[in-house]
Amino acid sequence: MAAEIRSKVGRPSLGRVGTRSPSIAFRLPADLRDKAEDLAAREGKSLSALAREALESRLKAS
Repeated sequence: MAAEIRSKVGRPSLGRVGTRSPSIAFRLPADLRDKAEDLAAREGKSLSALAREALESRLKAS
């Protein structure tokens, strides 16, 4: 029972069902975070989704 509860807690995985998505934490200047939050809100997405899209775009361009 405890294992079932643990597996259902938190955000859904971005990968396969039953796996954990890796996470990255980094610091930003306040003005950059404010601009990113504003853009994410205007586009109706989370800050994490905006950051993932920006990173994917940069990696494709390299």
